[in-house]
Amino acid sequence: MTTHSPRIFVLALAALAVAAGAGLAQDFGGGRPEERYFRVEFSPATSRSGRPVLQGYVHNRHGEWAYRVRLLVEGLDAAGVVTATSIGYVTGDVPAGGRSYFEIAAPAPAARWRVSVFAYEWLPRGSG
Repeated sequence: MTTHSPRIFVLALAALAVAAGAGLAQDFGGGRPEERYFRVEFSPATSRSGRPVLQGYVHNRHGEWAYRVRLLVEGLDAAGVVTATSIGYVTGDVPAGGRSYFEIAAPAPAARWRVSVFAYEWLPRGSG
């Protein structure tokens, strides 16, 4: 049994090195593309019909227009655990270096909210 222990130890070290390398390879230099290209600002509000909404702006830091921008809305409890989610859309396109408005119904009451861009497409050049 002791003859196999060094081999198992070396294999375990190799597996750890591969796992550590894989973790380092996942660093995309500034987070996900959605985090690099967009900034979201929002605040809770009440719609004209009296229902709770989140309203704000998506800022496009990229050099191309974005369209079909979808937002992930997450309701969080006091401990930061996600308790509710919904999907919303930005109104219209988000111009390069500009911003566009959104208003999304709150999926459920929450202690706080998180809103992030989770899907988008770049407008092909020459089409606008």
